Amino acid sequence: MKKKIKIILIIIVTIIYIIIGGFLFLNIQLLDSPQIIINIEVAEINSENAILQTKIDIDNPNDFEIVVKNLLIVTTTPDGYEVARSLINGGEIGPKQNKTFTKEIIIAFDGHSPEQLTSKITGEIGVNILFTQKTIPLNIGIVTSLEHLINDLAAPSLNVTVEVVDIKTEGIEINATIDIYNSNNFEIYIKDISNDIETKTGKKIGNINVIGANIPGKGSLQIKGNGSMLLEAFNEKIIYLNLSGTVGTIIAGFEKNLSIDIKNKILIPDIEELIFSKDKPTILSIKIKGKFTLRGYLFEIIMEVDNTYKVDLIFRNITSEIYLVNNNDYIFIGKCENIDDIIVKSGESDISKCEILVPYSKLLPLIRSTEWVMNAVSSEISILGVNQSIFFEIRGYQDFNVIT
Repeated sequence: MKKKIKIILIIIVTIIYIIIGGFLFLNIQLLDSPQIIINIEVAEINSENAILQTKIDIDNPNDFEIVVKNLLIVTTTPDGYEVARSLINGGEIGPKQNKTFTKEIIIAFDGHSPEQLTSKITGEIGVNILFTQKTIPLNIGIVTSLEHLINDLAAPSLNVTVEVVDIKTEGIEINATIDIYNSNNFEIYIKDISNDIETKTGKKIGNINVIGANIPGKGSLQIKGNGSMLLEAFNEKIIYLNLSGTVGTIIAGFEKNLSIDIKNKILIPDIEELIFSKDKPTILSIKIKGKFTLRGYLFEIIMEVDNTYKVDLIFRNITSEIYLVNNNDYIFIGKCENIDDIIVKSGESDISKCEILVPYSKLLPLIRSTEWVMNAVSSEISILGVNQSIFFEIRGYQDFNVIT
């Protein structure tokens, strides 16, 4: 009896499994594929990592409930480097219903190129019948392009201002101010900066030392630098500052950079503004001596220059003229030309002399009506080695009675 009952139970269980299997087969055959829409986009990015916002939207078109589970997302770079592996919790989707599964995935490229990311999504979709679940595998690939983000790195705008600080025999000391604006939405850096100062013909005559900097997204920064130029820069009306370097950014651990090469014009200041300083005047003294000779009266002109500047000065095309003065009437009586150039070293003094012989026949008729002797010295002054110069004239008066 017991044996018969046991056999009957086995037969009943077998029939039940056959029925269940038939239903499972029937339902799997009749399972309409759910509509799956996947959206992966970069929600946030910085120098260390990026956040991928992943949305999997699944629509169940069937008249029965389906189950989504074991959703695994593996994201790789073009060279196969795995930047993320993340599991998304699944769930049940009722008949004719829609459900969205979301996940924020943090990724870092660790130096690997991220122009295109491939995300492979695997998982299972199944149905529940009675106490049994039957699933089919899900395997989807999706490509996310970051090429626009990587290649949209824009060079910053730069404006350079150069100021002459001091002039010495060794050269011109200068300071530079560089105003930088970063038009990118992310932070960039500037490094390996080289600044050569050149003439119009390309001859290098100086440079500026500038250190690198980080500039925030949509931000501005001002960096300072200093350098020097050769004195021959004053021979040019315009010189050029060639600024070159590397601009880059780090995006989630991936470094992207580009080279910059910018040419800026630098206007050369007027040498007159630099030489004729109120604080540090260069002194030119004129002394007149006279004596009687057999051929006439001999005027000895002594010109002494005290150079208070840190550069060597040169006085060119010097002339000295003697006038007799009476009631604002100036009577020319002699001139000294072809005077040698006066070169005065920085911080030193130098003297130059010339003589003017005035015949007695020219001088004696004017003695009684003369009040003063005026000596007019004219010259061009410049920095030694510089073509640009300044013309000036200095007049010295002496009582005529002193020499008579």
